[in-house]
Amino acid sequence: MKRILTAFLFILFAGCCKEICIGGEVTISFEKFKAAETTRVVFVRYPPGSTQSMDSFSVLSIVPVGDTSRSAVSQTISVDYAWTVRLPALNREYRFENFDFTTEKCNCTGDKYKLVNSFTVNGERKDGDFIRLEK
Repeated sequence: MKRILTAFLFILFAGCCKEICIGGEVTISFEKFKAAETTRVVFVRYPPGSTQSMDSFSVLSIVPVGDTSRSAVSQTISVDYAWTVRLPALNREYRFENFDFTTEKCNCTGDKYKLVNSFTVNGERKDGDFIRLEK
């Protein structure tokens, strides 16, 4: 009986879903920049189609003087809003908007999530849910 119970539990848990259903975000990587260029990155959030900002936050990095290494900064943003990403050290700005996504159903839990198909950065269409920004 103990073997049957053990086998049943093994089959039960072996069939558990290992799929991760996370969506609704785009990851932005700054690895093509020098660390000194991303000591401060400002993210400004807007309602879709609006120019009136809702709020903002900054990602700060401590970088030693003379550091020439690549940036390790990355950040996720929600597809529910439009975003402006500013790099004050370079006087650069990137506008993220027009997110195209489909609502999918997770096979494991049945919960719905947003699968990002594409978005625009400064008017240029990009595929997927990840981008490495370039100068």
